[in-house]
Amino acid sequence: MPGCSSAAHFDLEEAIATALQNNYDIQIAKNDSLVAAIDYSYRNAVFLPVINADAARTFTNNNQRQTLADGTERKSNGIRSNNLQASVGLDWVLFDGFRMFATREKAAALVEAGSYTAKAQVINTIAQVVSTYYNIARQQQMIKATDVQIRLNNDRSRLAQYKLEIGSGAKPDVLQSKVDLNEQKALRMQQETSVAQLKQQLIQVMNSNIKEHEFAIPDTIPLNESIALGISRKDWKKPIPIFYWPVLI
Repeated sequence: MPGCSSAAHFDLEEAIATALQNNYDIQIAKNDSLVAAIDYSYRNAVFLPVINADAARTFTNNNQRQTLADGTERKSNGIRSNNLQASVGLDWVLFDGFRMFATREKAAALVEAGSYTAKAQVINTIAQVVSTYYNIARQQQMIKATDVQIRLNNDRSRLAQYKLEIGSGAKPDVLQSKVDLNEQKALRMQQETSVAQLKQQLIQVMNSNIKEHEFAIPDTIPLNESIALGISRKDWKKPIPIFYWPVLI
């Protein structure tokens, strides 16, 4: 992942590229697909004979010492032997109840499934990155809205206190304004915690070493206004195809 300066803006395209490069689930799916492709390249091997070859060579070196009944001794040193054995076997199954054909078809099915699995993992990862990324932006917008509410409650609390001091206000109004102010402050703390948690989730999906305080997400969510119920804006004035009509059941 490219190095980021302190609180540098981190755009969505960079987050997706980092996730696609580093995500473990995608790497595992790609490796499984590659293994299936390698197995498929040897799919016709089930129709070929199996040749087994074994070879063994034994070396011995003995030293002997014998004492006979009459007390004589015989010594023999360096008695060596060399034994070589080899065998070759061929096993060719001509028909096993179509099992070999099923094995070949299974390899082809695994290749196709591995391709779909890898694509699905890529799509799911991109969807997770986009969802988390824009959830951070949404929470940051909510923090801005809460800041505005906090300022309003501050003004309300000061006004209630001023009215109480000049005798035109009531104590319950002052207390209620302070309660509302504290609620908004608590809500802001919760929203900040949510942003920190979402950033950690984004870092986990990207499998990156970046810290949450080292990047910032823009608090804007772009909208594609050309999309409307599956029909582009330029097609709005055209007759709606019959398959878009509602169906009464």
